[in-house]
This record gives sequence, structure tokens and C-alpha cells, in this order.
Amino acid sequence: MKLVERKTHELNFHPLLQRIPELPYDCEERQALKESLRSHGLKQPLLVQGREIIDGRHRYDAAMSLNWQTIACVEVEGPVVDVILDSVAQRRHFSKGALAWMAYPLLESYIQAGVERRIEHLKQYPNENGGSTVGALSATTGKASEIVAKKIGVSARLMRQAGELEDILAKNGETMSTNGQETFREWAERVVFIGEEDESGNRKSMGLGRVIAGLAGKESVIKGIQQKGLRKRSQRHEQIIKHFQGTHQHFTYWIEMEPEARIEVLNAIPEQVVNWPNELLVRLDSEIKKVLRARV
Repeated sequence: MKLVERKTHELNFHPLLQRIPELPYDCEERQALKESLRSHGLKQPLLVQGREIIDGRHRYDAAMSLNWQTIACVEVEGPVVDVILDSVAQRRHFSKGALAWMAYPLLESYIQAGVERRIEHLKQYPNENGGSTVGALSATTGKASEIVAKKIGVSARLMRQAGELEDILAKNGETMSTNGQETFREWAERVVFIGEEDESGNRKSMGLGRVIAGLAGKESVIKGIQQKGLRKRSQRHEQIIKHFQGTHQHFTYWIEMEPEARIEVLNAIPEQVVNWPNELLVRLDSEIKKVLRARV
């Protein structure tokens, strides 16, 4: 590792960081970090590989908002996913659940990095483990979640909950939550990383289990709303069909009408159909012409 100075506008975030949730831009923690950089400078350099930041997004954003032209960085080597996981493990100001959730999206990359390391090792020592490359790789894959959990100091149960939470959000994460101000994913990230204030004004993060239970309740509410909407649409559909099915009954009145009354009805029809949907008018016009041709 070596300390280097990089131009801020030349740096980009490593793609793996995009899978780790960030703190909201208007939260107190970000504002405090910006003021700290303004008053005391950068205490902890960014971690980079080349021009890609692999640790320090919040510090970088704060520096950019202060119009810093350069920023101190440490050039690191090795698999990026290992460096990011080490960084996650050091974030002790976050809850265990938040750490697990940050680490979970990195599992796939961690497995791939382990596979690549194992392949290189087997190339050098082809007879190790009986030369069974497949067995070695599957063993690495099977233990990855437990290894990552241990690496960042959380339980395997929390890693499983992080996976369950991500599965739920993959289905309904972009749905607007019941408060009408944030999506389910935004709500989950807020309560896990920042927490909610209690009656005393204290803020406490919510555990993954509670978030999952909360989302399950919200999900059932959404499903109830959707089902209610389907029922309502079905009822409207039935009403329209019944209206047209009953129209022929009204023509019994037509037979009994005086000629003057029929003229009044015919004159009133244009006013009634002027706002009908075009596709309905086109379909009716087509069907009426078919009937007229059949009667000729």
C-alpha cells in the first residue's frame, strides 16, 4: 500500500460499491462528515485501485461538495471484494444487521474471487485434493456465507436474514410504501442504517428481523389494496356488460312509443354517445353495419 494524491474529478466508484446502500444525502451523519472535513481536513484517506474508489464514498462526496481539487488516497492491492469486506467490518458504528446487509450483496463476488484463487492454486498444485477442481469449488461456494459472516463479525443467521430481506425488496422494493413518501427499499434502508426516532427523540436502528416482519405486514397491505382494486375493476366490468345486455329489453318500450317520442329519443342519442370511448364507438359501428347488411 502507498499513499497517493488523486484529482477528485478523475475518480470513480468501483462497481461493487453500487450494491452497498449509502446514507441519505440529507442525513445528520453526512452533514457532520462535511463539517469535519471543512474544519479538520481528511483524517482517513480513501482506498483506491487506480482511479476507482473502493472505500470512502461518503468522504469523497463531502470533499466534492467542498470543491476539493485533490484528495489523499491509499493505493491497495488484492481482490477488491476482500478490501471492501474489510472496510465493512470496521464500520462498528453500524448495527450488526446493517453490516450483514451491506455484506450480503458482495457474496457473489466473494465466491467468484475465491473460485479464481482456487483455480490458480490448483493450476500450481494439480494433484491437491485428488485433483478434484469441482469439489474444491463447491466447497468454497457452500461456506462463503459463513466465511463472510465471520469476516465482518456477524452471525450466519443475520446473513440469512439479509438474503431474505433482499429477496423481499427484489419483488416489492420499488413499490411506494404506505406513508406515500418513500419506497419500501428506501424505508428499509432508512430504518436499518439510520433508525427511527422514539417518543424521547432518540434514534435507534431497526433489526433485520423486525424490518422483514414490517415489510411482510406492508406487503399484505399492498396485496389487499391490489385485490380490492381488482374486485372494483371486475365489478365495473360486470356493470358495463349488464348495461348492454339489458339494452335489448328497453326496445320493448320503443315498439310502444309514438312516432314523436321516437324522434325525441333519436335526437338525444348524439348527446349521449359523444363522450363514449373511440374503440367502443368503432366496435359498435362495425357490429351495427353487420346487422344492417344481414337484414337487407
